[in-house]
Amino acid sequence: MEQASKRIPGFVWEGKMKNTKIALKERAKKNLKNPSHPRKEACNTLLDTQIEMDNVQVQNSDMEKEAKLQAEVYKEYRKEEEY
Repeated sequence: MEQASKRIPGFVWEGKMKNTKIALKERAKKNLKNPSHPRKEACNTLLDTQIEMDNVQVQNSDMEKEAKLQAEVYKEYRKEEEY
């Protein structure tokens, strides 16, 4: 009888831990965004810009825009890496 009473607090603790784990997983799914989505968007924008640049005469403004987009892609890769 004494051993059964010792197990009850452990069982209660395990149940609380399990419920907490489930709640945290659900919260993370709702609140956290996919870290690769902004990177993919930035890469696609850069790719589209580079394709446009292949079809027209390149201006200084086009090169500046491409440089900014490359910096954005790099920044998004870093954010994803840190995530």
